[in-house]
Order: sequence, then structure tokens, then C-alpha cells
Amino acid sequence: MKELPKISIITPSFNQGEFIEKTIQSVINQDYSNTEYIVIDGGSSDSTVEIIEQYEKHITYWISEPDTGQSNAINKGLKKATGEIWAYLCSDDTYNEGVLQSVATVFQENPNCDLIYGGCNFINENNIVTRVKRPGEFNRKKLLMGNYLYQPSVFLRTNIFQRFGLFSEELNYSMDYEYWLRISKEANFCYIDKILSNYRLHTNSKSMDQIVSMVRESSKVRKRYGAGWRADLDYILFVMWGQHYYRFKRRFFEWISA
Repeated sequence: MKELPKISIITPSFNQGEFIEKTIQSVINQDYSNTEYIVIDGGSSDSTVEIIEQYEKHITYWISEPDTGQSNAINKGLKKATGEIWAYLCSDDTYNEGVLQSVATVFQENPNCDLIYGGCNFINENNIVTRVKRPGEFNRKKLLMGNYLYQPSVFLRTNIFQRFGLFSEELNYSMDYEYWLRISKEANFCYIDKILSNYRLHTNSKSMDQIVSMVRESSKVRKRYGAGWRADLDYILFVMWGQHYYRFKRRFFEWISA
């Protein structure tokens, strides 16, 4: 029987005391013995640090200090990570049971896979599932239309970062999307038809509170990697029609993914 590969999970955190305990529990309660858990907090002023301290015997490494944003926190964690497989889980999201075992098995059985991704539940403040997302098999042209890989359900081989570098710290919202596009021409993306994680949308999350800035940054990233004028048009249509366009685009994505 093959030895289980070490999986490094990094949680970037800042003032998410309301949710971070659920996040931590979803990592440390996995039935997987070879886990390295790293928490990088940006100097939270709420209850976050107290909650981390309650669980520090289960955490390989943690620190709380000011940083320059989420990408900086993720990169700090990556520099500490020693696992063969790597992922990051934000401090308001959670994993489902058995996820690490499932991912490790797929990586072991498919040595050609560099990145594995799966489905994702959208949940609210009360942990109620509001949508279920199954992104389907990888298609780079579709990725250029928008980010359909749900970050909490993405796992990578650590050697990818040796080949392609760390996350771009100039980005505040689309650091994961930029990374998928950066590696997508050379890395092999493999899809698991299984719901791996729970992505929390709430009024204080970046994706809800700062949606216009997020769409603008995403459009710039798409343009950089080959979307051309379509990226500018996407942003213009969003500014003109706001959430109506956003909902239309989401339904269109769901239709072409069916």
C-alpha cells in the first residue's frame, strides 16, 4: 500500500471570527493522517486569534501579523508548506467529509494530474446550501470566459509552484483565477465529479461587498491571457446592467456546462 502523500492546507484569515472555527474544524476533522495545516492571519482584531489558539495543538504553524492582502498571506503559507499536495481554504469556507482522502487517491492514481478540482456548494451565513455547482471537465476557452473553477475545491501538486511561481500579490480578488490561467497551457487539470467544499457568500465577503472591483480586475486578467476585447465588453455590460447581467452570465454558464 502506498504511503499517503502529505497535504498542506493553508487558511488565510482576517477578521472572520464568526466563521473561522467551522473552517478549522472542517480541516482537522478530516479522516486523513498526513495533513499539514497552516493558518496565516493578517492581524485580526476580533475573536479570530482566540479561536486559533483554542485549536493550535491541531495546527502545524500559525501566525498573526499585518500583511498586504490575501495573496501575500497565501504566499507566506506556501513558503512554509512541505506537502506534496497543496490547497488554500479561506476562513469562511469549509471542506466536506472525506475530501482529503478522495483527492489524495485521485492524485496517486493519476500521476499526470497537476491540478484537481471538483464541485462546490454555495452556503450562506447559516450554513444553508443555496446553490450546488458542478463545473464539469476542463476547457481553457471556457475558463477565458470566466472563472468556473471554485477555489475551495481546487488542489495542486506543490511542484506546480516551483514551475510557475507564487500568487500575484498585485491582485486583490482574482489571484486564483490568474493562477489557473497562468498554468493552464502546460498543467493538466483533472475534474472530480464530487462536491468537495462549501463556499460561503455573505454580506461581508469580498465577492459580495466589492463585486464591481472584482469584475473589473477579473476582466483585466482575462484580457492579459487572451480574452481580448471580450474582457472589456464583459466589464462594460456589467457596469450597464449590474446584477441582471451577472445573473444572466451565471445562467449561461450553467447552460453550457449542462
